[in-house]
Amino acid sequence: GRARQLFKLAMKNGNRDKGILLYGAGIMKKIIDNHPTPPHVVHKNLGVAYQFLGRLDPVYNTAMYEAWKRYVSFAPQGDPDLNNIRRILTSYERKRDALVRAQRQKARAPAAPQRGVSSK
Repeated sequence: GRARQLFKLAMKNGNRDKGILLYGAGIMKKIIDNHPTPPHVVHKNLGVAYQFLGRLDPVYNTAMYEAWKRYVSFAPQGDPDLNNIRRILTSYERKRDALVRAQRQKARAPAAPQRGVSSK
C-alpha cells in the first residue's frame, strides 16, 4: 500500500527522510489501531520504519522493539526475516539490560567526596 511506497522512497533517499518515514509509520499505526486483526506484515513493516528512524534518532528504537515484539508473537514461521528480527530484538534487550544495570550501579555508588570545599 501507500506506506510501503513511502518506505521505498525513503530507502531510495538513503533512509534519511524522517518526514516520509514518520508519515509511513503513522499510516501503519492507524491501520493497527483501527483494524481488529491487521495483517501481520503491518506490524513487521512498522518495526522496519522505526528501525530506519532509530538510525536517525535512537528514541525510535523502543518503538521498533515494541512493534517487532508484537510481530514475533504471531509471525508466520516461514517468514524469511523472522530469525533476523529475533536477533535484533535479542541485541536490543541485551543493550537495554546492560544500560539499566549500569544505571542501578551508578545510583547505588556512594557519592565521591568533593575536594577543595571548605566546611568553615
